Amino acid sequence: MKIYLLSFLLLNISVDLFSQEIYKKKCISQSGKSIYEIALLAKKEGMGEIRLEFNGEVNLYSAKVLIINTNNIVGVAKFKSSLTGQIEGSPWVFTYYFDTDKFIDDGRLEANCSEI
Repeated sequence: MKIYLLSFLLLNISVDLFSQEIYKKKCISQSGKSIYEIALLAKKEGMGEIRLEFNGEVNLYSAKVLIINTNNIVGVAKFKSSLTGQIEGSPWVFTYYFDTDKFIDDGRLEANCSEI
């Protein structure tokens, strides 16, 4: 009986994981100076990662989805590490729009996205 229960639980967990959509996009600002690579788990409280290249710096951010609806994903990015020596960074809010494939950094910088 325990084996059946364990099998049932594992099957349900794995089905749930496979049914969750992960958005993987490369987003480039109009100036070309900011390049984002995003991987977001499309569910509330879902975690992901954002890689940002700007002015020769490459920083990694953990990304937490706060709001998801039919139009967009809104979340917060927190500095995780740097590939170019940065030791800290400020958190910022991001928005990804499904219909226009646009990514907005802190409500200001807009970037066009495409599949990775």
